[in-house]
Amino acid sequence: MAGKRSLDESHMNALMMRLAVSMASLVLALATSSAHAAGASMDKYGFSVVFPNGYEICETRPAGFLHGYYVRLDHRSCGSDKPGSAMGLYADFNTTLYSDVRSGFLPGCLPPSLDSPMSQLRFSTLESAVCWRNGKHGRKEIHVEAPRNEAMSADAEDSPFPEKVPSTIYTAFLDTTKGRFEEDMKAFEEMLASVRFSKVPLDGEN
Repeated sequence: MAGKRSLDESHMNALMMRLAVSMASLVLALATSSAHAAGASMDKYGFSVVFPNGYEICETRPAGFLHGYYVRLDHRSCGSDKPGSAMGLYADFNTTLYSDVRSGFLPGCLPPSLDSPMSQLRFSTLESAVCWRNGKHGRKEIHVEAPRNEAMSADAEDSPFPEKVPSTIYTAFLDTTKGRFEEDMKAFEEMLASVRFSKVPLDGEN
């Protein structure tokens, strides 16, 4: 029972971390500026993504597990704390704590109806789940999430948290408004189609 309690507590702690860095705080408060370029990659976390030309690519400063990039679709700078449309991709080392990627959805983030264009959103090479919710000030938040488990260590069966297991949830997100929805959705679909995944190196690998 103690082991199960520890795992449940860890699950809740991880979910609370994801709540604490929900989209608004993630993209507005944890950023640094990078060069103006269309592509960005993080080999350590096994992904690359291409953003539309003309946007400043911002890198998140990880609050716990989050590592990735985003662009401000409203053309504000990375350092701006004003709310506005944004989209991006990050990797979250939380997969080992979730029985299903949907269990990591933020509160109020629900699957779209089958006739909604949001239901077609997905990563091209990973099984994906999508949800959306209404944000503050009339905003709409869309999340596309996909788990990835690979390179398990030899002792993985004996521990719920095996060493050297780059188990990841990838999250692509869009923060938009009713007035910008169609325009931003097109950009978001193009970004999703550009995402490529590569091998995640184990600790100590080059």
